[in-house]
Amino acid sequence: MNKTIFLNAGHHTEDPGAIFGEYIERDLTIILRDGLVPLLKEQGFKVEKCPDNLNLKDSIKWNRENSSDINDGLALSLHFNASGGKGAETFYYPGNEFSKNIAKNLLDEYCKKTKLKSRGAKPDTKALHGSLGWIRRTRTWATLIEVAFIDNIDDMTYVIEHIPEVLEGLCRGVCKAFGVIYQVPQENDLKKQIKEKMKELDNLINLI
Repeated sequence: MNKTIFLNAGHHTEDPGAIFGEYIERDLTIILRDGLVPLLKEQGFKVEKCPDNLNLKDSIKWNRENSSDINDGLALSLHFNASGGKGAETFYYPGNEFSKNIAKNLLDEYCKKTKLKSRGAKPDTKALHGSLGWIRRTRTWATLIEVAFIDNIDDMTYVIEHIPEVLEGLCRGVCKAFGVIYQVPQENDLKKQIKEKMKELDNLINLI
């Protein structure tokens, strides 16, 4: 598998996703997506960001147009869950052990770093609508992670107060999925990136 990550923030410009109080899923996933890009690049990955104005159908088309076969890399979509649960979960293509291992490795490392509850790696048949286009129709290997529950106070308190751990957990998860040994970034560079992301998050919440 090539080390290319196709990153998707989950919801496009006109679709806010789940909303709870001051939290808007679309805005939070864009912040996490943008914070994850430099961390993945530092681990040696090539990163392609899905344009935020593309809906799901066009995001899948974008992935297919920018990859040539399933082993071109990993299509990773970031989301926040809702409806009263707690913790994180990932989804994979049912009946495929390789896809399952990608989702499991990503989730295991993420939850290990963040200490958020693991709800497990699940086949996309367990998703709300019985299947996920991001899993089924992208050309590359693909997984979707629900990083936390946007309507769970404990989950969101942790995410907002521990952006560094959330980003590192996602990065470690991608590394594990690819069998790449995670290299601890230079502390000064990492702190600078995290400080910038925290400033963006503070500005966003102040605007809401």
